[in-house]
Amino acid sequence: MKKKVVLSLLLLTIWAGMVFTQATLDKLTFAVKDKGYEAKQGNNKISGAVVIPAVFAGDPVTAIAYGAFSGNVNVTSVTIPNSVTLINISAFWGCKGLTSITIPASVTTISRSAFSGCTNLLSVTFQGKVATIDNSAFPGDLVLKHMDGGAGTYTRQAGQNNWTKQGGSSSATLDKLTFTATKEGNYEAKQGNNQISGAVVIPATFAGKPVTIAASGFAGNVNITSVTIPNNVTTIGVSAFYGCKGLTSITIPASVTTISRSAFSGCTNLNSVTFQGKVGSIENNAFPGDLALKHLDGGRGTYTRPAGKNNWAK
Repeated sequence: MKKKVVLSLLLLTIWAGMVFTQATLDKLTFAVKDKGYEAKQGNNKISGAVVIPAVFAGDPVTAIAYGAFSGNVNVTSVTIPNSVTLINISAFWGCKGLTSITIPASVTTISRSAFSGCTNLLSVTFQGKVATIDNSAFPGDLVLKHMDGGAGTYTRQAGQNNWTKQGGSSSATLDKLTFTATKEGNYEAKQGNNQISGAVVIPATFAGKPVTIAASGFAGNVNITSVTIPNNVTTIGVSAFYGCKGLTSITIPASVTTISRSAFSGCTNLNSVTFQGKVGSIENNAFPGDLALKHLDGGRGTYTRPAGKNNWAK
């Protein structure tokens, strides 16, 4: 009988401890994941300020689960501990009550749609640079801006897609350029919209990777007056600058090996082109007039033509 009483007291103590732990953590539940735990809401009644603990049952909380708080409009803030390395798919999707979030330096992966649909999320602080982050993880262009700008606080105006790093060094030109990852592991640059104008400076790298110029990247924009192409660009895509009538001159760096069809067609005021090297592959209609043929014959140098004429001379 004495042994049964002792055993009963022991089980009661363990049970009481479990109840205490759950009550302390309130409306969160935890599931074993790898060598730690992943956290999620127990039900949609959780609201207000949510504090995710760094440790549960003696082991670290390393992840925020798939769909953990998805669709909960009553969560107003979330504290993510420095033990979390993964924010999983749709973890905070549609949490419209969130206005700001801090991503600790421990986070290495933010999965797709993690913060998509957080329409009132206007401030995000990254305490480090996230190694793997899906393009759809946040609203607007925040992922691209973070990949370029790294740690820091990024903000946007309500209803806008354009994020800005506070106190950052990103050029104003980057605000109106967009970058798309290629299957080769580089980035293609293009205008974000037709509002880009004046002198355009294309960066040599984005998020640590080389940049090329996308097909139709600046097509039809008559407000661009000059373009600086960096010396690591290898490809100028199809119709990249088609119809850019504000361009009067361009310099093609020696790094360029391919100029695709119609790249500069319709640039009616383009009267001076400098090739710093000989382009290996250039379509006949890449430029107005006979410039492609003249360059293939004459190689690097500056070629000009009289306004409105098709005959270029080195």
